[in-house]
Order: sequence, then C-alpha cells, then structure tokens
Amino acid sequence: MIEAVEQDTLDELAATLGLTPYQRREVHAAYFQSLVDAAQRDNVITAAEHRLLQKVHAALMLPAGDLPKADEANSSGSTIPMGTSVCFSGEAFMDGMPVPRRELEAMARANGLKPVATVTKRGCELLVADPDSHSTKARNARKWGIPILAPERFWSLCHARWGSHGPKPPATEPG
Repeated sequence: MIEAVEQDTLDELAATLGLTPYQRREVHAAYFQSLVDAAQRDNVITAAEHRLLQKVHAALMLPAGDLPKADEANSSGSTIPMGTSVCFSGEAFMDGMPVPRRELEAMARANGLKPVATVTKRGCELLVADPDSHSTKARNARKWGIPILAPERFWSLCHARWGSHGPKPPATEPG
C-alpha cells in the first residue's frame, strides 16, 4: 500500500512540520474517521468498502477497536422489509441513464414498499437519494435518523428480493 520510500518521505514531512508521535496518531485517526464517515453515507459499509478500510487501518497502524464491521445488511440476500415507507429525492441514474421518479415509485410498489412524498419523523422510514445530497428531504432524514440509500443500492436491494424472476429495472426513455 505505502512503499518504504513513501513512508520515509512522510516521516520527513512530519518531522519538518514538528508533529509529535501523538499528533501523528491523531491525524491518522482523523483521516481514517473521514473515510469511515464517507463509507457510511448510505448507512451501509459494504464488504468492498470494509476491505479498503482494513487496508488503510493497517497502513496507519491504528488500534483494532477503530475498525468498524461490515454491515450484515449488505449480504447478498438482504432486502428492504416489505411495507417500508420510502421517499425519493433528487435525480436517480441507472447505468448512466436518468430514471424518472414515477418509475422508481413503481419499482418500490412492485417490491411491496410504500412510496411517500415527503420525509417526516413518522411517515418515512427510508430516503432514496444521493448520500451527499443537501436537499431539504436529505437534511430532515439526517436530523431524524432516517437512512439514506443511494438509488443504485435501492435497485440492488429490490432486485435481491426477486432475483432474475421479479420486477425488472425501470425502462428509461432515450433523452
């Protein structure tokens, strides 16, 4: 991951900046936490994200307790529970093509979910949006602890319920 020459250069930089070993550990921990936060933006640490976090964690020589676990919800058989109320925000893309909101709502209904128009404390259990969104819906979801799921992840979880025998991804019209 980090070559010996690169490590020497980093050590020299830290010495030039006058960083103590304690300060270096703090910088490493803050950097690692920023990676964990980024991985958790969609409320799931996937197996692939976890493998990358493990590599960085080892390279930074951080304490074992700092490494979060991969989410069980990411297993290939996981789905969104039937009856979950779901709200959509922003634009969604599948394979680079825009997907109209009405088609996402139809996919939700086909998977036993309840599309809702707004994010409220009790009326919405899941928001499908860009995890980095700053929309009012996303801000409210974060404030009330409502999970935000990327549209691509939403599709994969809906697809996991049915496999190749269930609803297909929405058909998009060429733009």
